[in-house]
Amino acid sequence: MNGPIKIGFITSLSGVGSPGGHDMVAGIELFLKQINYQIAGRKVELTVEDDQHSVAYAIDKMRKLVDQDGVHILIGTISSNIAYGIAPTVEAMHIPMILPITGADDLTKRSRYEWVIRTGFSSSQYGHPFADWVYKNLGYKRVATFGLDYALGWEIVGSFQKTFEELGGKVIQKLWASQSLVNFSSYMNSLRRTADSVFFATSNLGAEGVAKSYRKFGPALPLIGGGPGFDETVLRDIGDVIEGAISVSHYSGALKTPENLRFVESYKKSYGTASTTSLFTEGAYTAGLWVKKAIEAVAGAVEDKPELLKALKAVELTDAPRGPMKLDAYGNPIQNVYVRKIERVDGALQNTVIHTFPNVSQFWTYDPITYMKQPPYSRDYPPI
Repeated sequence: MNGPIKIGFITSLSGVGSPGGHDMVAGIELFLKQINYQIAGRKVELTVEDDQHSVAYAIDKMRKLVDQDGVHILIGTISSNIAYGIAPTVEAMHIPMILPITGADDLTKRSRYEWVIRTGFSSSQYGHPFADWVYKNLGYKRVATFGLDYALGWEIVGSFQKTFEELGGKVIQKLWASQSLVNFSSYMNSLRRTADSVFFATSNLGAEGVAKSYRKFGPALPLIGGGPGFDETVLRDIGDVIEGAISVSHYSGALKTPENLRFVESYKKSYGTASTTSLFTEGAYTAGLWVKKAIEAVAGAVEDKPELLKALKAVELTDAPRGPMKLDAYGNPIQNVYVRKIERVDGALQNTVIHTFPNVSQFWTYDPITYMKQPPYSRDYPPI
């Protein structure tokens, strides 16, 4: 126990996903600087690897971090598809891995893994409460949806549709587009004008093309949605295009809590006054808070992996920038979910919080056992 505590960090630093990946690295590095790279009296070493937004690369880098670098814990990645792909390898290696960003639903539902701990969010954790708020507060009864054609899009749209239709609303159209698509004009032109609103479930990747196509070719309908497509990483470049949109997330850079105000101030001090926090920076920063508390609980004995894993699952945070959080029985955070509106304040665009759902479970108000008997959300479930 005299050597350093070694943390391996994997994310997308090139290609698709790299903007959010660099934000993640900034978040974990900010946290480690604040604690002077020390936990429980031991030095902390951080090794960062680029998964190039590929499952195969992620597995290679993970094995390198464990077998060659001797890390005690892994943190990453950024994509739901990558998380689904690497989870079996994490399980086989018997090393704790923290997921600070990926929303892949079934990693904490039907396909749970003992050595995978999520400190981020489950994708459907957004859709259920947001549907409740939209139906009861905006009065929309007919919604058309557009989502990216992979797990994140399916799970956010599916969860929104389930709750929205149980309340009496109707999803009248679902369009899916590849992440690699550049021109979205035909999709936007196909959105049904008979809807009350259009719901987007997108990542921050390609968000500029989606948003600009919607304003140019889409219907003149209010825009709502969930996921990183409304994150601060998007507002930095194209916020004016989607100003007024209402979205849902577990974080907003505009939260006025003491914890988030301190986080935002320290981030600007480290990376420049024009810098903005995002769910990616906050996710990695909060993963650091989580890991620190677990390591302190085992008095720095990270070599005892079963005890470290037990400590990681027992952590509860009251000082995360996003708000209080703890794990449910399935390994997903119970945490606040925020309804936000994109507004211009003091000349800058922000996600103003207009409603808070406290202590939201990934199962919303549903019974977990009954919930998991339904099919996983997909491009075809729930059906139109």
